[in-house]
Amino acid sequence: MLMELDKHTVRQKKWRKLSREEDKISEIQRNIPSVPIKPYQRGWIIYYDLREDCKRRADADVLMAILRMTSHEYETRKVKHIKRIRGLGTRVLEFLSAILGEGEHYMYHDVGPCKKGISKEKFNQLSPTIAKHFYLQEKESRVRKKGMYYASLYHWMIVVKTKPNMITHMRGKDTALETREHELNTLLYDNMQYTGCVPEGWCSGGNWKKYNAGAIRSYYRDQISKYKAGVIEDIPLTPLKDIPPTW
Repeated sequence: MLMELDKHTVRQKKWRKLSREEDKISEIQRNIPSVPIKPYQRGWIIYYDLREDCKRRADADVLMAILRMTSHEYETRKVKHIKRIRGLGTRVLEFLSAILGEGEHYMYHDVGPCKKGISKEKFNQLSPTIAKHFYLQEKESRVRKKGMYYASLYHWMIVVKTKPNMITHMRGKDTALETREHELNTLLYDNMQYTGCVPEGWCSGGNWKKYNAGAIRSYYRDQISKYKAGVIEDIPLTPLKDIPPTW
């Protein structure tokens, strides 16, 4: 005789079914090839480059490789950013000081030169000529992560430049998939019927991450068996430290 499921279990199973369908549709849409379009400009890109006299140095190739590896590019559609560069010139310190003066701290941390670190795996792949300019960050800071490798160049070597942000492709669309995805989003998140349901495999350990649901169930089955056998005195609530996240 089959056991009849209670309404809460039925609701959770229905949620998981719809959630898996939404994930599958999202994955299909991400893999749709881009469609070429007539190029048009949408804002500008702010980036860093070496000064003209520094490009004539013997180690210019090394410095350029480090700059490209450790610096972000910033897309902007604000005309005031372009006017600021044209008005203040291309000096890095004046440009960053103007950003801090206007309270745009987010842009300072993202776009400043040599702000991006590289992992140990990428560091081991560098040539000795480039690797000698990097150092290991041993302490966590507000803008630098512990265990990452960073490089630093003199600001007088670097200039700020801009270039048009040209759009040449657009994301491919599937009308039927977009309509179904909108229906699922409305049903799952805007409908009070599924309030409180959590997708299968998602756990929160301060930040929401996705884990293998089968691995979590196997973990709890093993812990329950050990508890019944008297091997352990209690069952831990979260197995997150023993199971790596999938996302």
